[in-house]
Amino acid sequence: MHNSYQELSKKDKKIVRALIDKDIAEDFKRGMQHFDQLIQELKKSSDTPQDQYYKLFNEVRDFDKQIGRMYDRFTGSHFLTILANQILQTLVDETELNELSPEAKDQIISDVKFMRSIQSMNS
Repeated sequence: MHNSYQELSKKDKKIVRALIDKDIAEDFKRGMQHFDQLIQELKKSSDTPQDQYYKLFNEVRDFDKQIGRMYDRFTGSHFLTILANQILQTLVDETELNELSPEAKDQIISDVKFMRSIQSMNS
């Protein structure tokens, strides 16, 4: 993957940042929905409160690790990789890239294809 964020136009950089910000919020929303669903299931379970707590704690910890992997390197040089990862996580629909210049869109789509090929090799 080639990092060409610095080569993007100001308009493309603004669009990329806006998409990432919107999709970070979506990522956290999905996490909270998952935790709510888990809490509802745990309330109905016959597990001890201690076991319920551990299950919830482990889910939150795993989510935190996922968020860390996705966004800890939140700098301009990683924006296109972050956006490509968000597409892989279905936080971004590829049609949302239509506002970008064809060059920027092609670069991101190329990165997504590369990441998908690596995922399929690891599956």
